[in-house]
Amino acid sequence: MKFSFGSSYSDSVTVEAKNLDHAIRIFKVSELFPEKYVDQKFIKSSDYDHDLRRYINTYKGDPLIYIFEVSPDKKRDKKVGSVRLKDCIDIDFRDYLPSSNLLEAPKELTQEETEDTTKLPIVTSAQALVQVNSKLVLREKHDAIAKKKAELEAMVSEMNKAMAALNEEIDKKKKVVYIIETYLGLQEEVVQIASGKPSDPDTPLTLFQQKLYMDEEVGIYDDDGIDFSNIDEFDTWIVKNIDKFAYKQKSIIAWQVRRSKKSYEGSDAITSAQYSTWNKQTYFLIRNGENIYRIWSNVYISDRLFPKQLEYSSIILDKDTPNDWRKKDLLKLHESYLYGLIAIQGIIERTDILGTNLKGKVNLTKPDGAPDHLVKFIRDDEPEFWLGDGRPRWREFLKKNQETVTVGSRICRATTKRFFKINGNDNDGWRAEPFRPAYPPSFGDVLNVIASKEDPRGNYLSHGSEFKVLYMPENEDYWDRRTWECRKRKRRVSWLFYSDEVLNVDEITLEDIDYYLHSRLDRKDYLHLIPTLTWLRKFKIDEEALEEEFCKMIASTLKMDYNETNRKKIRKAVSWWKLKNKWKRALTKEESTAFRMITNKLKAKE
Repeated sequence: MKFSFGSSYSDSVTVEAKNLDHAIRIFKVSELFPEKYVDQKFIKSSDYDHDLRRYINTYKGDPLIYIFEVSPDKKRDKKVGSVRLKDCIDIDFRDYLPSSNLLEAPKELTQEETEDTTKLPIVTSAQALVQVNSKLVLREKHDAIAKKKAELEAMVSEMNKAMAALNEEIDKKKKVVYIIETYLGLQEEVVQIASGKPSDPDTPLTLFQQKLYMDEEVGIYDDDGIDFSNIDEFDTWIVKNIDKFAYKQKSIIAWQVRRSKKSYEGSDAITSAQYSTWNKQTYFLIRNGENIYRIWSNVYISDRLFPKQLEYSSIILDKDTPNDWRKKDLLKLHESYLYGLIAIQGIIERTDILGTNLKGKVNLTKPDGAPDHLVKFIRDDEPEFWLGDGRPRWREFLKKNQETVTVGSRICRATTKRFFKINGNDNDGWRAEPFRPAYPPSFGDVLNVIASKEDPRGNYLSHGSEFKVLYMPENEDYWDRRTWECRKRKRRVSWLFYSDEVLNVDEITLEDIDYYLHSRLDRKDYLHLIPTLTWLRKFKIDEEALEEEFCKMIASTLKMDYNETNRKKIRKAVSWWKLKNKWKRALTKEESTAFRMITNKLKAKE
């Protein structure tokens, strides 16, 4: 049977017992603070004791705890009696607990027993609890311990506050030491990568705002680009290209080794993490006339060397962020810029790298400490103030290009969003069938799309893929698992792909390719942009060279002067023939048919 002590208007506890009397005995023994189950009508007032973490009640009359028999069919419980609160508190445990050897206090040990530690009795929690026979005494002990615990917690809290204040003071001292070390260049490394005549002493110092990345600007895409281990390649490259970046004779640019992570196969996690840290190091590239220096300091430049015009105000005016958080964000942002400027200030004051004309006249850490005739700030990381040329960024252009891919389009692979190794793996072997051949090369072939998920014939495309092409793999031999023989491949195999893995070859021009190859705004995509567009540029040039000879042959046949006007007419007709059908094609396909159709089209226009 189950009995509930306490009404629905107060807390209640359920006791499982043989009968009501048995339930009451269990309740009296098990509940150290039964007053929380007293019916509300007996409570005169109630105050919460934070030390004891419970309510202390003042009662009227003789408070009772009502008892209900719990209905097994979950209907309304039946009231079967009550018990006085006083009878549940002022009790002697010995009247309610059966005697047991387990509950008796441990006997005193003899000398022989104490010598053998393996025979020491174990004092259980039940034994320790039974040492107090009165529930009133036990409650008092409990409350005394609770109050002591509260006192200790208060002491710990005060100690934690004092420790936090101490740590805050230590952090401030650390920052002061860090600033001094930064200013003095105690951990500075200076490498002069070019020497010659310095700039005119009166030349103002130019600070470029944008932080650049060595691997992206150098553009070597083999082995995922350069890293901390071959910065010397950057040194060689920047000397030749210094005028593209530090185009002012006395200037400073912040450089980071890499923006993106690089995989170091064979290295353990700790080593890889260390390499990643080194790849995020910041260097100052300083130019003074023909002298070029690469300086590593102990500072990290986050996004830019100095703040945007509206960067601080945007934090201050952010009403959605609590004021304390805004202050912390503002201080953290200010410190990130301050450390970099302190490092540069130290270079100005204690070295002759930038000459001597700025010493004592410039203080980059003060708002009015950099007069315009001495220091120029180039805000090249604030595109909101730039005058654009109307062209979309590379990723926008790429997305629009990929949206034009359909059945019949000529495509080439572009390693963009997804990247798969040449032989795939068990998880994506479904993409190339049969027998999992090598995938089409990332660049090096132009293929026609033969099916799409919108095409009724393409309803067999699996794993959510969007398109399908046929190609001849590089490994022409394959292992036939049916006959256990190595055979020569005679037919092309299929490859399933997504639109964001390819480029529509006929929807990108040489002008587009040259623009994005040299666009510095899109250098962060260089690992797939440069190799893909470099190959596609050569493909386009070779195709146009072949078409040029074809156009000359048509002009000769039609007895047309091959001037610029006629050349454009013929090339337009060639483009019409290549793209007019669902299946896009090159002149190398059906060349005689192309010659006849293009000639007839030009004759009809005349």
